[in-house]
Amino acid sequence: MRQTLAMICLVPLLGCMTAPATAGSGDTITIENSGSTNMKGYRIAVTPDGMARTDDGRAASLPPDLFAKLKSDVTMAMPLHDLKTGACMKSVSFGSSTFISLGDERSGDLSCPAGPKGEALSGDADSVAQFVGAGGARRPAGP
Repeated sequence: MRQTLAMICLVPLLGCMTAPATAGSGDTITIENSGSTNMKGYRIAVTPDGMARTDDGRAASLPPDLFAKLKSDVTMAMPLHDLKTGACMKSVSFGSSTFISLGDERSGDLSCPAGPKGEALSGDADSVAQFVGAGGARRPAGP
């Protein structure tokens, strides 16, 4: 009886302890670019307050209009995994892929959008990357 009661009390306690760790992570919009042979890839996390943080440590608050458009376009494109993408020719060495995710949802490759929702998200990803300065750096030359 005592052990059963201890287990029952422990379950709600563990549930309360793990909830804050996952809260908010589903609200972050992530933009990822694979990079290519001569261009660095990047990952940008856009938090619910409009702060964009890159994987190399840069951070910037997005302009309200850009942040509102990104949020709206992501919402309109849900579920992201159903977003249509097209086939496009890419160089093996110089082609890259761009994805947007929110929570468990992830788009297909937005560098080949098929339709207005994909085109809007592709433009948003490019605008955010340009604003925070991601994706423009060349890979260092070397072996």
